Amino acid sequence: MSVKIDSVLYKVCNAMRLMWAYVDKDLVYREVSSEYCRWRGIEPGDAIGKNAQDFVGPEAAKQLMPLWQRVLQGESVSSNEKIKFPHLDSLMFVRASFIPDKTNGEVAGFFIFFQDQTEDNHTITTLRRLHEVTANQTIDLTEKVNQILRLGCETFQLPMALVSHIVEDQYIVEYANTPEDAVAPGTEFELGATYCVHTLKANKPTAFHHAGESEISSHPCYQAFGLESYIGVPLFVNEERFGTLNFSGPEIHEQPFNHNDFELIRLFAQWIGNELTRQVAIKSLARQQALLESMSNQAKIGAWEVDLVKGHIYWSGMTKKIHEVNEDFIPNLETAINFYKEGYSRDRISEVVEQCIASGDSWNEELQLVTAKGNELWVAALGQAEYKDSNPVRLFGSFQDIDERVKSQIELQKAKEEAEAAAKSKSEFLANMSHEIRTPMNGVLGMINTMLPKESDKQKIHQLVLAQSSAESLLQLINDILDFSKVDAGKLDLEEIEFNVLQEFKKYFATVSPQIKEKGLELELDFSGVETCLVKGDPNRLRQVLSNLVGNAIKFTTQGKIKIKAVIQVVNGKTKIHCDVSDTGIGIPQEKVSHLFDAFTQADASTTREYGGTGLGLAIVQKLCELMGGMLDVISEYGKGSTFSFDLYMQVTAQPVDIKILNQQIKQAQELHLLTHEAPVKPLKSAELKVNDNESINILLVEDNEINQVVAQEMLKQCGLEAHIAGNGHEALAALKSTSQYKLILMDCQMPQMDGYDATQRIRAGEAGEHYSSVPIVALTAHAMKGDKEKCLNAGMNDYVSKPIDSALLAKVLNNYL
Repeated sequence: MSVKIDSVLYKVCNAMRLMWAYVDKDLVYREVSSEYCRWRGIEPGDAIGKNAQDFVGPEAAKQLMPLWQRVLQGESVSSNEKIKFPHLDSLMFVRASFIPDKTNGEVAGFFIFFQDQTEDNHTITTLRRLHEVTANQTIDLTEKVNQILRLGCETFQLPMALVSHIVEDQYIVEYANTPEDAVAPGTEFELGATYCVHTLKANKPTAFHHAGESEISSHPCYQAFGLESYIGVPLFVNEERFGTLNFSGPEIHEQPFNHNDFELIRLFAQWIGNELTRQVAIKSLARQQALLESMSNQAKIGAWEVDLVKGHIYWSGMTKKIHEVNEDFIPNLETAINFYKEGYSRDRISEVVEQCIASGDSWNEELQLVTAKGNELWVAALGQAEYKDSNPVRLFGSFQDIDERVKSQIELQKAKEEAEAAAKSKSEFLANMSHEIRTPMNGVLGMINTMLPKESDKQKIHQLVLAQSSAESLLQLINDILDFSKVDAGKLDLEEIEFNVLQEFKKYFATVSPQIKEKGLELELDFSGVETCLVKGDPNRLRQVLSNLVGNAIKFTTQGKIKIKAVIQVVNGKTKIHCDVSDTGIGIPQEKVSHLFDAFTQADASTTREYGGTGLGLAIVQKLCELMGGMLDVISEYGKGSTFSFDLYMQVTAQPVDIKILNQQIKQAQELHLLTHEAPVKPLKSAELKVNDNESINILLVEDNEINQVVAQEMLKQCGLEAHIAGNGHEALAALKSTSQYKLILMDCQMPQMDGYDATQRIRAGEAGEHYSSVPIVALTAHAMKGDKEKCLNAGMNDYVSKPIDSALLAKVLNNYL
């Protein structure tokens, strides 16, 4: 039978699309709504007249029967349960209401109202599980994200979940939950080859439940992987788009993704984005804190704060370390100032604090503390005030331990003063000693020059010339030392006189040409670039620069030529003198060029041994060039020669050039040079020493300096002895190997090719013959410093005589061995 339902109630129930039915007391369906039929997938006539137990199935009937029994007894009943209906594949979460239909006090049947809450309950369950994951403080971020991805896979019934980071056009996997770990974190894809390109373009959740039947069926991702189902959403970190959160699978989703799905994936992405943002902030804060702590420890900077309202003081850990107090130390407002050293520091800090409180002026002072352990310490104390309603409420600032810096500055200033005093003393000493030596040297040279024209004995002339040459060399060294000491002390004054530059050049080369010719070298002069001749400056210093550079060119060139090119022109109101001194000599190794102008330095130690010199010449030339507003430079190729270039600047003068006087002066200079060098006496070569073949020469003199060879031989003659000469260690070994007659060796220490130390060690090793391994070897050396004698004896020498040689001492030593 059909039950007549109140028409108004019927209309209301259908309008609300409620699932309802009416069942009589025998549990037979008498009326069903269209929504109820749609839910069951039946026509209304299919239910009416059917028994409710059969209709809902045995599992559902077993759950519902207790409720039906209660409602048949007149009770209105409601429930919220998961029920398995036969027409559904899964449990349905149903809210059911059963209302009895009473007629004359008896229950004739009851109304059933169903509300499918499966989706809502699913959402609530998902939210509860999400909260459980995010609230779990025992797991880290990575595990939380992985659990959320697994929850999302269950929620959306999809097997794959990815969190991506989009960098330009690259899709980089940050987190992944895929079957058999098919996609691992760190995997990269082209962004255009992923469905996420649509999500990012839309900038909101997007989904496809059947990609093959959608507008993306031709997408590379579908073509390559066949992913039918996808739901994704943009992911934001620090309010900037970071990437995407997406879930996907190869199966067609049974129904389109709905509003709840979109809201859930938004929630998942929001939580992951917030957590990543928090982690970035934590890491950034940790880095900043670590950096600040590191900087604080490294720079020894501590913070402090004074609450003027409450009277509290805060000191950071480093501030406590600076004051050398314990970590639990609590500073006191009244006594904290007592850490400042009594006197200026304490008075000054009191003054700046009062001024800061009164006017707001900050302070930055370098003051002294006396720490809790009694140590005095320099600190940089910085402070400023904070005001509220025009009243100071807080002072804050920092302490920095600057003790080492301040003490270093004090020590540096002290060392600077001591160094300046030492330099002054050194310069004064060099100058005084140079003057003291120069006076007698001038006497020596003067007497020699007086004797030379009067002497007719060639042997004596030869000896006087040797003495003159040695004295001149010594005088040159003394002049170099004197000049260097003046330059070093800043006391070298330049003259300001008018002179002819070209005249100075030609006068100099008139005197030096024979020396160049005697050495077999070619001299080439190029003055074609001279535009002006008359200047105002110091001609002696110009000549000194030229003499040093040309002298070096002659010294270090054995064949080829020396070329001098001068260019003189007016530049910016001054006369610029540019000169290139080129040679085809030994050249300078490139690695030595940078130290060439250092004082007391030569290109190589062997240079001193072979060519002599102090290493001051170029240093002096450079200083002179700089004093005259110019510079000195060099270009050199080892083994091929060098070009030294200098620039000098002098005042322009309008005085005209008198060509006749100039030519006359040049001629006079040439004649003077020819007069004094007409018949130069060459130093005696070792090959010219003649000895009687019948005499037995049993001394070998190993000496590279020809003058010293003569001096030594003269002293030996006074002892009734003569010697053979060897110019270096190699020649000594060759001489010893050629004969067994030598009974004693006089050995110089510093020589080219092989020095005396090396030669002695080789002789002792038997390289000159076994019979010479114990021959007496006496050192004749200019090394007379402390430790030099021991060095000779350690090399295998028997005795030691220093230069200048004392003839009496030499005779005594020889008497001990011959």
